[in-house]
Amino acid sequence: LTAPGWMFDPTGEPLSRDDPPPNGIAVGPEGGWTTEELALGRERGWKIIRIDGPILRVETCALVAAVLAIHG
Repeated sequence: LTAPGWMFDPTGEPLSRDDPPPNGIAVGPEGGWTTEELALGRERGWKIIRIDGPILRVETCALVAAVLAIHG
């Protein structure tokens, strides 16, 4: 995790229309990110984003994340 981007996790913030597009997208494993991984992402400038609704499978979340990055 070197370039600022978005990490998707249920503990994150909702996406805002004012958020700039990310330089990268990180979708966690089905068991979720560890506390240490989330802390590292925040330290490196990544924004922790949540998608409201049910928790998505990793394959579905990756597609949703890509659409959100392109279309906000």
